[in-house]
Amino acid sequence: MTQETSDAAIEVPRETHAKLGDYVELLLQENERQNLISRSSVDDVWNRHIEDSLQLISHLPRDESADIVDLGSGPGLPGLVLAIARPGWTLHLVESRRKRCDFLLQTSAALNLENVRVHCSNVRSLSAFTVDAITARAFAPLPSLIAMATPFAARSTRWVLPRGAKGAIELSELPKRHRSMFHVEPSVTDERAVILVGKGTP
Repeated sequence: MTQETSDAAIEVPRETHAKLGDYVELLLQENERQNLISRSSVDDVWNRHIEDSLQLISHLPRDESADIVDLGSGPGLPGLVLAIARPGWTLHLVESRRKRCDFLLQTSAALNLENVRVHCSNVRSLSAFTVDAITARAFAPLPSLIAMATPFAARSTRWVLPRGAKGAIELSELPKRHRSMFHVEPSVTDERAVILVGKGTP
């Protein structure tokens, strides 16, 4: 698998790009055993999954030691990608499915990602802790996601939620107190998709 990039590629140091390549190899190998990413996205894995995750960095805290929770992390998208790109951040990856949780544990160990904390738990069952930022990719309908993520949020917490083409519509259907927290940013990897960026507690 070649490490192809699109015109919207996010620049990272060579060492980081190499480790991302190692992650992609592990991801694709495991995808043969369990459905981690769609078959249709395998040939475009760098744009659809790696760059799509890296673009979130521009909306996340600039603090070099931020604590970030990735809810429903699945195969580590965006959590493991962010952990590779920003080794000073601590990434809390929350995943309830046992096989995917095992993949997160094995992959973070294989890549020596000492800044990763894997929580093998349902979000609702996890004892919440306050973080600097919350991410979640294709995890739950927006109202449910906000309800589950709220216990992790403080007034200064950033919310960076990649959504699909209906993201702006989802936002418009939220109660006013929730709508006022967020604004819509365009995705640089998919012209149809958006990122909902917010701050604070609902």
